[in-house]
Amino acid sequence: MKRLPPRREARAFALLEVLLALVALAFLATSFALPLATQANLRRHEETRRLMADAQDAILGFAAAQGRLPCPATPTAYSRFSGIFFQTQ
Repeated sequence: MKRLPPRREARAFALLEVLLALVALAFLATSFALPLATQANLRRHEETRRLMADAQDAILGFAAAQGRLPCPATPTAYSRFSGIFFQTQ
């Protein structure tokens, strides 16, 4: 079996080392990114729960002060989220 010149073997070994280092780095980055993404998702979920509780408290406060629930939206209402008018039929 023919052996490559020492210089060529050294280059191939260095390339293999770089490849292994990149694989290890990708594994570490993934292992750190997944818990951070989960934590951010939990934080958004808790924020949504807090906003829903605040909305419920506001509706109950209105009902206690006025003796009735707030009126629903009119059939033609402005959507502040889309910036357009829509009409229900």
